[in-house]
Amino acid sequence: MELNLTAKDKHALKSLSVDLRDMLRMKKVDDRVESPEYRRVFMDGNYLDEMLNWIEDFRNRMADAESEQPNDELNLETKKLIDAGWITQPN
Repeated sequence: MELNLTAKDKHALKSLSVDLRDMLRMKKVDDRVESPEYRRVFMDGNYLDEMLNWIEDFRNRMADAESEQPNDELNLETKKLIDAGWITQPN
């Protein structure tokens, strides 16, 4: 299945993947968490490793797809994101 993502879609997905990766890396789960199901899911190292691998794979595929886009198209997407207020002007 192929999706046609807008510049906003791509920006949101990339930001979400970075935030999720950072959250999962930062801390599995604090021992104070009461729910055993929550602890089981996030403290099982294999599950966490699989999630982190999936996120990294997703980010790499997004970067590969962007590297194949023409620079004019990437610049237009960046301009749309700036105009919409989603990102600030790059320095």
